[in-house]
Amino acid sequence: MVSYWFVLGVLGLILLTSSWTVIRYKFKAAALGVRISWTQIIGQRLRNTLTDDILEATSLSIKERLGVDIIQLETHKIAGGKPLKVVKEMVDYKRKGKSLEFNSAAAFDLADELLGDQD
Repeated sequence: MVSYWFVLGVLGLILLTSSWTVIRYKFKAAALGVRISWTQIIGQRLRNTLTDDILEATSLSIKERLGVDIIQLETHKIAGGKPLKVVKEMVDYKRKGKSLEFNSAAAFDLADELLGDQD
């Protein structure tokens, strides 16, 4: 009977340590005011886009009322862009009284990345 509980404890410990990143991400999202479901977090983990810059960009987007959601930022990250940089540029444009759509800002970011590789 002791071996059964030992194996169960070891498996539980392995599960807890392997899912610690997911749990930490959920708590950080809650602290930043970003609503994200467990299925979205698991999907990001499977796509290797579970990064803090997406959370920070989403939080900034919510605070500045830009209307950019986490799916758009994750898609931009997958394409090789920097989501936080895009949102910060959108905020700068908004503060200057100009309008910059997410798709345009993302295109500028990706073009900058491509041009930067040629140097």
